[in-house]
Amino acid sequence: MLNLINNYLNKANLMVNTALTLIILFGFNSILYINTQKSLLVILAKKEGIRAIEISADIDQISFNNKIEKKIFACNDIKSDYCEDLLEILIQLKNRVYDYRMILINVFDLGKSSKEIRNFIDYENSIDFAIEGFFGLSPKNARQRGIKNLNDYKDEIIKLNLFNNNLSTKNKTVSKLNSITNSVFKDLNKIVSTYKLDGSRLENLFERIKIYLFILITSEIILFLLIYRILKVKKNKNDFINLNNNNS
Repeated sequence: MLNLINNYLNKANLMVNTALTLIILFGFNSILYINTQKSLLVILAKKEGIRAIEISADIDQISFNNKIEKKIFACNDIKSDYCEDLLEILIQLKNRVYDYRMILINVFDLGKSSKEIRNFIDYENSIDFAIEGFFGLSPKNARQRGIKNLNDYKDEIIKLNLFNNNLSTKNKTVSKLNSITNSVFKDLNKIVSTYKLDGSRLENLFERIKIYLFILITSEIILFLLIYRILKVKKNKNDFINLNNNNS
């Protein structure tokens, strides 16, 4: 009887040790799976960011340059719709540069003090100066005056009476804004080309995710079967001991 009990104990110990090894393997593999999944999500986010920039950048560049030039040369009376449209377009341009800056920070993980981000801040400030040079009041200064909408902004420009719409100023403003816009999108394209993903790397991450997931599922099934087996061996041992005690 003692040999049988020892046999049961040896089997149980072997299965417990195997189960512990599987638990360690399961935990280690779980860490690998989570880290790989995080890496994959970061890469996919960058891929979507690249796709969004590639779709919008070329359209924005052509659209803003054409609209700005047409509206500036049509803007002769500050109270006209042309001037209001121009002011709105220039504010949209500044906001769009800000949006791109946020994408570069949040999606591409560029530091706020990085050269690329500082360039985009300079572009926003340059647009501010260009608007001030033409209308007499920049969006930044308007905001500091408590102005929160376009109508109040236009009224403040009329009140200040610093609107400068002579042909020389118009030409300089068009040239300056076109230069800013072209630089913005040139920098964007440069950054995007730098961060373009190698397709093989993405495929490799997907393969690793599949392998880790397979190991996790397999380990979980084997662990469940081992625990079930351990409990069964323990029950058989107890039944055997009880049977022998009853026969004694």
